[in-house]
Amino acid sequence: MDQAKLVMALMVLCIHSSFFKVYSESVNYFLVQSVFRVAVPLFFIISGFYFYSFLAKGGKLKQWLVRLLVMHTIWSVVYAYFYLPFGDGFSSIVIEFIKRYIEGYLHLWFLMAMIGGGILLVFLRRLKDAYLLLLLVVVFFAGALIQYMGSYHVFSGAYLDKLFNKTHIYRNFFFVGFPFLAVGYLIAKYKKQILERKNVIWLAFWVGVILLLLEGALNLSYVPSYKENFDILFSLIVVCPAVFILLLSSKRSVESPVFSDISACVYFTHPLFIEIFSVAFGGHGLVTLLTLIFSCLSYFVLLPVNNKYRYVF
Repeated sequence: MDQAKLVMALMVLCIHSSFFKVYSESVNYFLVQSVFRVAVPLFFIISGFYFYSFLAKGGKLKQWLVRLLVMHTIWSVVYAYFYLPFGDGFSSIVIEFIKRYIEGYLHLWFLMAMIGGGILLVFLRRLKDAYLLLLLVVVFFAGALIQYMGSYHVFSGAYLDKLFNKTHIYRNFFFVGFPFLAVGYLIAKYKKQILERKNVIWLAFWVGVILLLLEGALNLSYVPSYKENFDILFSLIVVCPAVFILLLSSKRSVESPVFSDISACVYFTHPLFIEIFSVAFGGHGLVTLLTLIFSCLSYFVLLPVNNKYRYVF
């Protein structure tokens, strides 16, 4: 599982660096808008899985929230240089910081979605599990539908088109964070029963993979400009839980906090290095390679800081 986290962090890096665009714009668009999109939902599912254990052992929601809020605040300050309008007045800077803090700058939306999704899950976990499952599926599909209506400009020229094309409208704690956290939560709750049905999981995996590739191919065919983003794919609700369960049941994985910590360092620092190296190398694939190397090396700087002050990752 810990090695898988590193692979998922690399996928996120490739999404933001458009690594394959150097070789083929269509291949890059297909991978970024389909295959690589499994990464973030899997991070949510993993978090939801451990969130169940945390709550079952008597963990307090406040403790969990404080950790995420401090972490989010630290990284929001680190990236403030890239989004604050320093040329404007003080009030504009404060307003922009609050706005970005709530929405989550670039990749930091994940933390805010975790916070909101976790709070919602705590309140809804007393529902019957069948109702919780039904609710998460409905909510997820609603968010995906909103995104698709925006990306395909169903309401072209109308206010709804502008609204549905705002990323934070569909990519947030409600439509993404809560559903996938709840998936991980339910998998943890019924782990034994689920792992006994490996044939069903393999079937779900292959069906999910086929649906994911078809969905990516259709979007590639109908969005010739390659300008529309598809953060939420309908097939993710099938393939991501199946991938997680197969990883959970794998006997080949070696659990090591080092892999997990490095993946966190890659996730949180990669946009910083992309910005730095893009200045020197433009859009060259070398940017991705250098970003990967330096974001991995940041582990040796951030680990001692995290051990001393906590909440860095």
